Amino acid sequence: MINNLKNLKKIYIHSGAFNTDDVMSVALLKIINPSIKIERVKTIPITTNEEMLIGIGKGKYNYKRFPYARDEYGNLPSNTGLLWSDIGMFVLEKYGFEKLEEAYEMFYFNYINKINIGTRYSYSRVKRFFENDIIHGMNVSMISLDNGKEKEDIHFINAVNTSIVFIENWIRVTLQEIEYREQESKIWQDAVKQSENGIYILQERIPWRRHVDKENENQMKLIINKSNRGGYSVYSKDVDLIKVEGKQYLSYIHPSKFMGIADSLENAVLAAKQSIEIYKNE
Repeated sequence: MINNLKNLKKIYIHSGAFNTDDVMSVALLKIINPSIKIERVKTIPITTNEEMLIGIGKGKYNYKRFPYARDEYGNLPSNTGLLWSDIGMFVLEKYGFEKLEEAYEMFYFNYINKINIGTRYSYSRVKRFFENDIIHGMNVSMISLDNGKEKEDIHFINAVNTSIVFIENWIRVTLQEIEYREQESKIWQDAVKQSENGIYILQERIPWRRHVDKENENQMKLIINKSNRGGYSVYSKDVDLIKVEGKQYLSYIHPSKFMGIADSLENAVLAAKQSIEIYKNE
């Protein structure tokens, strides 16, 4: 299957308005084979071995063609879901996953299944799927002065390229969650063990908020970690605890006082300690 997809020259998909399933299925194929050409058609063409139908005609990836079985969550597949079942493992392997089965299931549940539900039922039933709103909004509007096929095709290609970015971001998040779980957990636990007065110092930059939510560290007040701008960031967990005024320790303080930046770990710690003391005395 993968070798066949790598040798594809062209994808045919319906013209007119497009939805998330249309765009995401093509985006997945473009990740496998970036050189594939896309042609949006009104009538179903006769295809060669180097061409594929998506969502139309007798193509394999057309969820309307057969009464497909429901998945383990009770949902019917979309075109993207059908495609993922064939190439998902290969996509994840391409991006460096080793725990492939776990990654496949997590990615399916977190992302692919949202497309299944939205396509088969309604995207109003899918929570926190902002990517769908963006893709839907990339259609040519009815009041557009240039509403011809060429313009529609440009919008579709733009939506596909945007969706490739979405998919790669989903993959990055999944990779962090699965392949770096133990390393990330150790960094967090070291910060918990060494914490003092509600100040947690992370030795490496990690997505710490999910650890706070998971473990409900009520005693935690401030987090210090490496800033991607250089230096160290000081964050408050859920209240504005950055009480230091001026730039004695912090080179930048956010106007809402939820975070600040220090040029060194020493200054970040001093700012955190002073903020805690000021907070106690208020």
